[in-house]
Amino acid sequence: MATRKKKGSILIVTLFILFFLSVLSLSMGYSLRLKINMLERRKERLLTFYILRGALNMVIEELEKEREGSAFDSFGGEIFSKYKGPLYFYGPQGDIKGSYRVYVTDEEARLNINTASKESLLKFLGNFDVDNKRLSEAICSYRESKKDRLFYTPYELLRVEGIRKEIFYGDDLNEDGILQEWEDTNKDQKLDRGIKDFITVYGDGKVNVNSASLEVLESMRGSSLKIAKEIIDKRPFKSMEELKDKLSLSEEELNNILRWAKVKSDYFKVVITTRRNKTFREIVAILDISSFEIVYFRSL
Repeated sequence: MATRKKKGSILIVTLFILFFLSVLSLSMGYSLRLKINMLERRKERLLTFYILRGALNMVIEELEKEREGSAFDSFGGEIFSKYKGPLYFYGPQGDIKGSYRVYVTDEEARLNINTASKESLLKFLGNFDVDNKRLSEAICSYRESKKDRLFYTPYELLRVEGIRKEIFYGDDLNEDGILQEWEDTNKDQKLDRGIKDFITVYGDGKVNVNSASLEVLESMRGSSLKIAKEIIDKRPFKSMEELKDKLSLSEEELNNILRWAKVKSDYFKVVITTRRNKTFREIVAILDISSFEIVYFRSL
């Protein structure tokens, strides 16, 4: 009887140990799978990051060629159209492993919020559903309070009281210039631009008349809707001399335009997005192509 009880106790202990070991092995297996999945995700993020950096280096090289080969910039140029569709990268067997998109814009086609006058800000903000008089005054007051540092990035404008996020961002939340289905909140299939799409903090405050929008051109000092439309109708301008010859303006109007106009830019914004398997990544960079420096970089 005692022997049977002893054997029964040993069996129970053995079963308990086996149960414990089974639970431990399952727990370790689950933990190991989590770590493997985490390492796989990190590997994918690292790979996509280097894909994006490689694409950025390609864009820098293209911009360098463009700068050397032309005395002026224009959205009609190849650099602004060749990356519209998705580009693909391939595996060793030639199979498609993922895609990426490149979106290049001219930063000096935008209104510089560090140098724009109150009048320019007033006219520009009139294009949006905001109290443009109060906001233009608030922006100027904010600049004065910051003294020499001014705005560090366009996103700092969100700190100014009265700038609503939906007006600032518009529909293009990932800044790739394409209306994604998840961005189309009002379901009108139209890319509604936000304030951020028209402003910059880079450059000397001059605006590239070959690539600036109607909203920006109209806002500049001494300009008007009529002048802005004429600039758009008669561009591209290969030089400042050609600008003077083509525009039918009075001497005073022309002198006002010449104070802020330019035909070649130094600063460009590059947004590159990539999708590999289930991993999506994006980088945003501001390039100074006069020195080929990356003056701003953000990776998401």
